[in-house]
Amino acid sequence: MTRIKLPIRFFADLEERILETPEVLARSKQYVVVSSLDPLLEDLLGDAIYYAHRDAPEDCPVGVKLSAKATVRALQRAGVEV
Repeated sequence: MTRIKLPIRFFADLEERILETPEVLARSKQYVVVSSLDPLLEDLLGDAIYYAHRDAPEDCPVGVKLSAKATVRALQRAGVEV
């Protein structure tokens, strides 16, 4: 199992909207750490790709969009695919 460090802003936005998220192994003010084996990573990547895209909802805060882009990069570097 590999631990994946993700920026917290996009992840916290999903949690606030009560969406299923991967289990958090560790949390800081800036990051969450999740397992590379978590079955919800593909869904997380799909959501992050949607919010990172330029056609994301207009009411989505810029910080969430930027965090989504960083989440996409982190998950792709870890080998997660949609």
